Amino acid sequence: LAQVCSLLSSVPAPAKLPSPSLAGATSSASPACTAAAAAMDAPVVSLEGHDDNITAAAFSPTGSQVLTASRDGTAKFWELESGRCLRTFRSHVAGVCAASFSPGGSLVVTASRDLTAKVWEAASGKCLTTLAGHRLTVNSAVFAPGASGGAVVATASDDRTARLWSVNSGNCTRSFEGHTDSVTMAVFSPNGLQLLTASCDHTAKLWDVASGVCLCTLRGHIGGVLSAAFSPDGSRIVTASYDLTAKVWCAKSGQCLNNLIGHQLAVSSAVFSSNSEEVLTASQDGTAKVWSVSTGECR
Repeated sequence: LAQVCSLLSSVPAPAKLPSPSLAGATSSASPACTAAAAAMDAPVVSLEGHDDNITAAAFSPTGSQVLTASRDGTAKFWELESGRCLRTFRSHVAGVCAASFSPGGSLVVTASRDLTAKVWEAASGKCLTTLAGHRLTVNSAVFAPGASGGAVVATASDDRTARLWSVNSGNCTRSFEGHTDSVTMAVFSPNGLQLLTASCDHTAKLWDVASGVCLCTLRGHIGGVLSAAFSPDGSRIVTASYDLTAKVWCAKSGQCLNNLIGHQLAVSSAVFSSNSEEVLTASQDGTAKVWSVSTGECR
């Protein structure tokens, strides 16, 4: 299945549209305006080196490096300013679906279609631990936040489970079971006390990390849930779905607060702004939209 691994490759390229402020401009436009328009289209840096589709990209905690994952079976660690590849993480025997940094940035974790996740030393590129135990593709892998962030990893898999792992031992310490279809991702709450999972069974679930008990199930989508995220303050959750919508939920009660309706195809991801007042969604319809959390209206 591994729908998450192929998701980015299925997004159609949007049509190139003129900037509204430049629509109808003639050759009399000033050189400054022309240069500004060109600068808007030019990338700051282009990270090139993978041999297949890139499935994920993430900034380091300092913002000075970038981590990419690819279907070519590798992850790469880049210097942002120069665009230079500092090292390549090689050991997976199938495509890499996700990659993320530890809170301090010293470790990297990757999730793969080869049924494993791996923890790496960022500085050397050395593979420290292989997290083996899932029976199908591992769709996501993230470190716990805070002081324990380098010690605990959560993974989500097509085998319908999410799991916690000890980085030091490589052992699975807890399995979260209850979804009836692929688990597309798992993320920790900001305080690390809860785990949020998204699934192709049309639901998301909130779990107590310490006990493994399911605290609530977020029901309302009529298609698979592709992503789920907490607001920075941990009070709200946003989910993105194949049903063309995103939804905002109360993390405490599990109540749906707003439906974000307007995309024409599946919504592949959704995240909160830093002040928790807006949500940014990305869709297979080739658009991204910004929404008001309080009103549910597209800005």
